Amino acid sequence: MAHAFSVSVWILLLSVSNIAFAHHGRDFLLVQSAHIPESGDAYVIARQDYLDRDDGRETELEPGAVAGVTDWLTMELHGHAAKEEGEPMRYESTGAVAYVRWTPREARWSIGTSVEYVDAADNELHDEVAAAMLTTYEASDWIFAMNLDATHERDSSEDDSWGIRGAVRRSFKRSVAFGVEFVGSFDHREDREVMFGAYLHPMHPLTINLGVGTGFDGGPDYTLRSALIWQISTGD
Repeated sequence: MAHAFSVSVWILLLSVSNIAFAHHGRDFLLVQSAHIPESGDAYVIARQDYLDRDDGRETELEPGAVAGVTDWLTMELHGHAAKEEGEPMRYESTGAVAYVRWTPREARWSIGTSVEYVDAADNELHDEVAAAMLTTYEASDWIFAMNLDATHERDSSEDDSWGIRGAVRRSFKRSVAFGVEFVGSFDHREDREVMFGAYLHPMHPLTINLGVGTGFDGGPDYTLRSALIWQISTGD
């Protein structure tokens, strides 16, 4: 599977042209940037993750849609399904997210916030409320991003969980970028990960993000992650 993943990356690299990346907030796979869509822009997103852990393998799917409501507000709706090794695929939750950008769109420093409500499909699981501070800096061909996350489980005795995410990427020919991302959870060791990413824009409506990662201090043995982002409308 890893070999096929690598071959796919190089085929995509050879096929891309000199097209600029869109600002849809999906500059990375593990990290959310503060580059939210412009008013009227809308995208559909297909997210696929494969995780190999000590206790088994897991495949996760997250289809969704995101749209710029105003110049400073973006809304997202997505679902989450997962398949653990030896078990059937099951639908786990639906998430609704609001992203707010607090700085001018043309500023090098972009600051934003996100608030998400996750409705668990299983009555045995708890709904969640998550919030994040989003910071992004853009300079020439470089993008740096950092998130500070907080998650609260409703009707649960569990303490709130906190985490930090960071990423950096560099663009080449304006349609290919490479970068490194990490997740550092303060509470859940199984979520700690560092990942190498390739971010591609092979044609105007389509962005493809691909990543290969590994855990640290209790994280997964290795991960394969991908996201397909297709623009379906524009405010122009």
